[in-house]
Amino acid sequence: MATDGLQLDSPRATGVVQVTVEGDEPSYDICEERAWDYVQDDGWAATEFIYHGLLALRSERSRATFESLIERSTAKRFFDVNLRPPYASMELIQRWAQGVDWLKLNIDELESLLGGRTLDFDDDAVSAVEELRARYEIHNVLLTGGSRGARIIGEVGQVACIPAPTPDPFIDTVGAGDAFSAYTLHSLIIGTPVEQIVQNASRFAAKVCGMQGATTTDKKFYQ
Repeated sequence: MATDGLQLDSPRATGVVQVTVEGDEPSYDICEERAWDYVQDDGWAATEFIYHGLLALRSERSRATFESLIERSTAKRFFDVNLRPPYASMELIQRWAQGVDWLKLNIDELESLLGGRTLDFDDDAVSAVEELRARYEIHNVLLTGGSRGARIIGEVGQVACIPAPTPDPFIDTVGAGDAFSAYTLHSLIIGTPVEQIVQNASRFAAKVCGMQGATTTDKKFYQ
Protein backbone atom coordinates (compact mmCIF):
# COMPACT_ATOMS: atom_id res chain seq x y z
CA MET A 1 0.00 0.00 0.00
CA ALA A 2 1.38 3.40 -0.97
CA THR A 3 2.05 5.77 1.93
CA ASP A 4 1.89 8.99 -0.09
CA GLY A 5 -0.14 11.50 1.88
CA LEU A 6 0.38 9.75 5.20
CA GLN A 7 0.46 12.30 8.03
CA LEU A 8 2.21 12.13 11.40
CA ASP A 9 0.71 13.91 14.40
CA SER A 10 3.28 13.59 17.18
CA PRO A 11 1.31 15.41 19.93
CA ARG A 12 -1.67 13.08 19.57
CA ALA A 13 -2.06 9.34 20.05
CA THR A 14 -3.02 6.96 17.27
CA GLY A 15 -6.51 5.52 17.07
CA VAL A 16 -7.51 3.06 19.79
CA VAL A 17 -10.70 1.02 19.95
CA GLN A 18 -11.61 -1.08 22.95
CA VAL A 19 -13.55 -4.12 21.69
CA THR A 20 -15.78 -6.17 23.97
CA VAL A 21 -17.35 -9.37 22.64
CA GLU A 22 -20.54 -10.65 24.23
CA GLY A 23 -22.53 -13.48 22.69
CA ASP A 24 -20.28 -13.45 19.61
CA GLU A 25 -21.22 -9.81 18.94
CA PRO A 26 -18.58 -7.07 19.36
CA SER A 27 -19.22 -3.65 20.90
CA TYR A 28 -16.80 -0.76 20.54
CA ASP A 29 -15.48 2.04 22.73
CA ILE A 30 -13.79 4.40 20.28
CA CYS A 31 -11.36 6.72 22.04
CA GLU A 32 -11.64 10.45 21.27
CA GLU A 33 -9.12 13.21 20.51
CA ARG A 34 -6.96 10.99 18.33
CA ALA A 35 -4.65 11.86 15.48
CA TRP A 36 -7.26 10.95 12.87
CA ASP A 37 -9.56 13.63 14.32
CA TYR A 38 -7.04 16.24 13.08
CA VAL A 39 -6.31 15.31 9.48
CA GLN A 40 -4.82 18.32 7.72
CA ASP A 41 -5.60 19.38 4.17
CA ASP A 42 -2.43 18.81 2.15
CA GLY A 43 -4.10 19.40 -1.20
CA TRP A 44 -4.45 15.77 -2.27
CA ALA A 45 -7.04 14.71 -4.83
CA ALA A 46 -8.35 11.27 -5.82
CA THR A 47 -9.16 10.01 -9.31
CA GLU A 48 -10.44 6.46 -8.80
CA PHE A 49 -12.15 5.80 -5.46
CA ILE A 50 -12.55 7.60 -2.15
CA TYR A 51 -13.41 5.19 0.64
CA HIS A 52 -14.73 6.62 3.90
CA GLY A 53 -16.98 5.92 6.83
CA LEU A 54 -18.92 8.04 9.27
CA LEU A 55 -16.41 8.01 12.14
CA ALA A 56 -13.81 9.84 10.06
CA LEU A 57 -16.20 12.79 9.95
CA ARG A 58 -16.85 13.11 13.68
CA SER A 59 -14.41 16.02 14.17
CA GLU A 60 -14.75 19.45 12.58
CA ARG A 61 -11.10 19.50 11.45
CA SER A 62 -11.11 16.17 9.64
CA ARG A 63 -14.56 16.84 8.24
CA ALA A 64 -13.36 20.09 6.65
CA THR A 65 -10.38 18.29 5.12
CA PHE A 66 -12.66 15.59 3.74
CA GLU A 67 -15.02 18.15 2.22
CA SER A 68 -12.09 19.84 0.46
CA LEU A 69 -10.86 16.48 -0.83
CA ILE A 70 -14.29 15.72 -2.31
CA GLU A 71 -14.45 19.10 -4.02
CA ARG A 72 -11.06 18.58 -5.72
CA SER A 73 -11.50 14.94 -6.68
CA THR A 74 -13.08 13.21 -9.64
CA ALA A 75 -13.09 9.80 -7.95
CA LYS A 76 -16.12 7.65 -7.26
CA ARG A 77 -17.10 7.53 -3.61
CA PHE A 78 -17.59 4.39 -1.48
CA PHE A 79 -19.36 5.26 1.80
CA ASP A 80 -19.22 2.53 4.47
CA VAL A 81 -21.79 3.81 6.97
CA ASN A 82 -20.48 1.82 9.96
CA LEU A 83 -22.77 3.28 12.65
CA ARG A 84 -21.00 3.48 16.00
CA PRO A 85 -23.00 5.29 18.72
CA PRO A 86 -22.61 7.97 19.92
CA TYR A 87 -21.07 8.99 16.57
CA ALA A 88 -24.17 8.15 14.56
CA SER A 89 -25.21 11.55 13.24
CA MET A 90 -28.19 10.97 10.96
CA GLU A 91 -27.63 14.45 9.51
CA LEU A 92 -24.12 13.50 8.37
CA ILE A 93 -25.31 10.16 7.00
CA GLN A 94 -28.04 11.80 4.97
CA ARG A 95 -25.68 14.44 3.62
CA TRP A 96 -22.97 12.02 2.47
CA ALA A 97 -25.33 9.31 1.29
CA GLN A 98 -26.72 11.78 -1.24
CA GLY A 99 -25.59 10.78 -4.72
CA VAL A 100 -22.92 8.35 -3.50
CA ASP A 101 -21.61 5.78 -6.00
CA TRP A 102 -21.52 2.93 -3.45
CA LEU A 103 -23.20 2.79 -0.05
CA LYS A 104 -22.30 -0.15 2.17
CA LEU A 105 -24.41 -0.87 5.26
CA ASN A 106 -25.89 -3.76 7.22
CA ILE A 107 -29.55 -4.55 7.72
CA ASP A 108 -29.67 -2.82 11.14
CA GLU A 109 -28.21 0.36 9.64
CA LEU A 110 -30.73 0.20 6.81
CA GLU A 111 -33.52 0.05 9.39
CA SER A 112 -32.10 3.13 11.12
CA LEU A 113 -31.89 5.10 7.88
CA LEU A 114 -35.51 4.25 7.10
CA GLY A 115 -36.84 5.50 10.40
CA GLY A 116 -36.30 2.49 12.65
CA ARG A 117 -38.80 0.13 11.10
CA THR A 118 -38.12 -3.61 11.30
CA LEU A 119 -37.03 -5.29 8.06
CA ASP A 120 -36.64 -8.93 7.09
CA PHE A 121 -33.40 -9.48 5.16
CA ASP A 122 -34.95 -12.07 2.85
CA ASP A 123 -38.36 -10.52 2.21
CA ASP A 124 -37.96 -6.75 2.63
CA ALA A 125 -34.36 -5.95 1.73
CA VAL A 126 -34.68 -5.26 -1.99
CA SER A 127 -37.69 -2.95 -1.76
CA ALA A 128 -36.19 -1.15 1.26
CA VAL A 129 -32.89 -0.60 -0.53
CA GLU A 130 -34.69 0.70 -3.62
CA GLU A 131 -36.58 3.13 -1.38
CA LEU A 132 -33.30 4.33 0.10
CA ARG A 133 -31.69 4.64 -3.34
CA ALA A 134 -34.57 6.75 -4.60
CA ARG A 135 -34.55 9.00 -1.54
CA TYR A 136 -30.83 9.81 -1.76
CA GLU A 137 -30.09 9.14 -5.44
CA ILE A 138 -27.63 6.37 -4.54
CA HIS A 139 -26.11 4.51 -7.48
CA ASN A 140 -25.39 1.16 -5.82
CA VAL A 141 -25.92 -0.39 -2.38
CA LEU A 142 -23.98 -3.22 -0.76
CA LEU A 143 -26.15 -4.68 2.01
CA THR A 144 -24.90 -7.24 4.52
CA GLY A 145 -26.98 -9.38 6.84
CA GLY A 146 -24.46 -11.35 8.89
CA SER A 147 -25.14 -15.07 8.62
CA ARG A 148 -28.09 -14.34 6.33
CA GLY A 149 -25.78 -13.25 3.54
CA ALA A 150 -25.23 -10.14 1.41
CA ARG A 151 -26.75 -8.34 -1.57
CA ILE A 152 -25.67 -5.84 -4.19
CA ILE A 153 -28.55 -3.75 -5.51
CA GLY A 154 -28.29 -0.86 -7.93
CA GLU A 155 -27.26 0.29 -11.37
CA VAL A 156 -24.96 -2.73 -11.70
CA GLY A 157 -27.95 -5.03 -11.21
CA GLN A 158 -29.04 -7.31 -8.35
CA VAL A 159 -26.92 -10.17 -7.04
CA ALA A 160 -26.95 -12.02 -3.74
CA CYS A 161 -25.03 -14.49 -1.61
CA ILE A 162 -27.62 -16.18 0.61
CA PRO A 163 -26.90 -17.52 3.15
CA ALA A 164 -23.41 -16.36 4.07
CA PRO A 165 -20.59 -18.94 4.08
CA THR A 166 -20.12 -20.59 7.47
CA PRO A 167 -16.80 -19.71 9.16
CA ASP A 168 -14.76 -22.79 10.05
CA PRO A 169 -13.62 -22.35 12.72
CA PHE A 170 -15.61 -19.41 14.10
CA ILE A 171 -13.70 -17.12 16.49
CA ASP A 172 -15.30 -13.66 16.32
CA THR A 173 -16.81 -11.17 13.85
CA VAL A 174 -14.33 -8.35 14.53
CA GLY A 175 -13.16 -6.94 11.19
CA ALA A 176 -15.56 -8.97 9.04
CA GLY A 177 -17.41 -5.92 7.74
CA ASP A 178 -14.18 -4.11 6.88
CA ALA A 179 -12.88 -7.24 5.16
CA PHE A 180 -16.04 -7.37 3.08
CA SER A 181 -15.64 -3.72 2.08
CA ALA A 182 -11.93 -4.09 1.28
CA TYR A 183 -12.51 -7.11 -0.96
CA THR A 184 -15.39 -5.37 -2.72
CA LEU A 185 -13.39 -2.20 -3.35
CA HIS A 186 -10.42 -4.18 -4.66
CA SER A 187 -12.73 -6.11 -6.97
CA LEU A 188 -14.34 -2.95 -8.33
CA ILE A 189 -10.93 -1.45 -9.07
CA ILE A 190 -9.68 -4.49 -11.00
CA GLY A 191 -12.99 -4.96 -12.81
CA THR A 192 -14.27 -8.22 -11.31
CA PRO A 193 -17.79 -9.08 -12.55
CA VAL A 194 -20.32 -7.98 -9.96
CA GLU A 195 -21.78 -11.50 -9.78
CA GLN A 196 -18.49 -12.74 -8.38
CA ILE A 197 -17.88 -9.84 -6.00
CA VAL A 198 -20.60 -10.59 -3.48
CA GLN A 199 -19.71 -14.30 -3.39
CA ASN A 200 -15.97 -13.79 -2.98
CA ALA A 201 -16.32 -10.93 -0.50
CA SER A 202 -18.64 -13.07 1.62
CA ARG A 203 -16.12 -15.92 1.66
CA PHE A 204 -13.31 -13.57 2.65
CA ALA A 205 -15.38 -12.03 5.46
CA ALA A 206 -16.16 -15.54 6.75
CA LYS A 207 -12.45 -16.34 6.65
CA VAL A 208 -11.73 -13.29 8.85
CA CYS A 209 -14.31 -14.58 11.34
CA GLY A 210 -12.08 -17.62 11.75
CA MET A 211 -9.29 -15.68 13.46
CA GLN A 212 -9.10 -13.50 16.54
CA GLY A 213 -9.28 -9.82 15.71
CA ALA A 214 -9.42 -8.09 12.35
CA THR A 215 -5.97 -8.64 10.82
CA THR A 216 -3.00 -10.98 10.81
CA THR A 217 0.69 -10.62 9.99
CA ASP A 218 0.53 -13.88 8.02
CA LYS A 219 0.57 -12.67 4.41
CA LYS A 220 -0.52 -16.08 3.13
CA PHE A 221 -3.91 -15.43 4.73
CA TYR A 222 -4.60 -12.75 2.12
CA GLN A 223 -3.45 -14.66 -0.94
